[in-house]
Amino acid sequence: MKIFPIVLTLIFIGMIVLYVFIGRLGGGEQLQQDKALAAEMEGREALTQSRADLALLYFDKGLKALKETPTSPQLSRLWAGRGDALAALKRCSEAKIAWSEACKRGQAMACKAVCKAQMPAKQ
Repeated sequence: MKIFPIVLTLIFIGMIVLYVFIGRLGGGEQLQQDKALAAEMEGREALTQSRADLALLYFDKGLKALKETPTSPQLSRLWAGRGDALAALKRCSEAKIAWSEACKRGQAMACKAVCKAQMPAKQ
């Protein structure tokens, strides 16, 4: 009778180990994708509210969430958004770098993006 609780405990521990192992294999990547998507949406919302500083934080948070998945298609949108936020903050040299990265990853609109702070004034 004393063996029954030991067997149940071992089965329970095995289930926990298996759950953690499976979570590290595949579930973690989807969670990171979801975090990045949420950060992208929050960043876009902050940009529409003219909160470029907050938007930059959200885009950086999304990029950090995807650092383990360098082939994610979301990266290009996050880099483009980061460039837009930097341009709104008038940090044009950094914005160009972010847009260049987005362009390399397939974001066509980022290839044509121009920082308005550096555009010559019309006379």
